[in-house]
Amino acid sequence: MTGQYLFQLLLSGTSEELLYRSLIIGLGGWMMKKPKAISLYVYSLIPFIIGHITYQMIPFKVYPPNVLQLITVCIFGWFYTFLFLRFKSVIPPMIAHGLLNTVIITSGFVLSLI
Repeated sequence: MTGQYLFQLLLSGTSEELLYRSLIIGLGGWMMKKPKAISLYVYSLIPFIIGHITYQMIPFKVYPPNVLQLITVCIFGWFYTFLFLRFKSVIPPMIAHGLLNTVIITSGFVLSLI
């Protein structure tokens, strides 16, 4: 249980934010002369949503998306992009993402006890 908390708090959000915010927004900003904020939101949000669709590799199968999960991913993806653009750093979205993942793990654990 402690390992799962540490993974969600320290590694999961950190690696996702490096990919979805820092790399994708960085490339989007580099490829466009004067990127508009809305295009940067879209460039980072679409891969973020796709990355959160559940699938398995062997045998390959994509599961129907959970609408509530996709809405949550969409809202927080926008929020993480806002933090990245507002503070011009990947650290605030990393912290927010790690905290949210920890809250989700905790709520899942508490609900499993009921």
